[in-house]
Amino acid sequence: MRSHNRQLFLLCLSSAALVLAGPATAAVPTPASPPAEVVLQYRDEQIVTYRAWLQEGHLVVQVQHQEPWHTYAMDNVERARERSGKQRPDTELPTVIALQGDLRATGGWLQTAPRELSQPELRWYTWGFEGISYFAVPISEPDAFEAGEAKITINGQACTAERCAMIDDLEFVLSTEAPPPNDLVLEIHELIPLAGP
Repeated sequence: MRSHNRQLFLLCLSSAALVLAGPATAAVPTPASPPAEVVLQYRDEQIVTYRAWLQEGHLVVQVQHQEPWHTYAMDNVERARERSGKQRPDTELPTVIALQGDLRATGGWLQTAPRELSQPELRWYTWGFEGISYFAVPISEPDAFEAGEAKITINGQACTAERCAMIDDLEFVLSTEAPPPNDLVLEIHELIPLAGP
């Protein structure tokens, strides 16, 4: 990322509520962090942190998982369908990121190469992410954003070996007021395209 000649925008969290399956779940902004960051909690345990910004004509979403939690690839169903031969394979829910308002994708999504988490003996095929992972998509970037007109929503599933939590309509709104990230370096060319079709 070349911050000296690239204008970056962060997304600010427009909703403090995120519903996760299970008791006592919450989404709370991290103190002293840019407003684009939100920490998902299950009971008193941190699960996943999302951050999102624009970089070099791409919308970038960073996902940071706390051990032992993981989330799933955007193309999880397509990968499971190819491996199992079933049109409707048994697998976990994929990550879905929807663009709204003034944001327009001009190409396909990219993602960190997912790790296979399958259990072939159970004919259960799935791929996901641990640690830090990224999604990115090229966008048509308007000259300016009006408040509330450029949004993304994230849906998916976070799991451990024993339990899962739903991620329902986590919404971010673009802000030109937020400070640019000065500690993030992402080589977009290292991400891979989604599996077909």
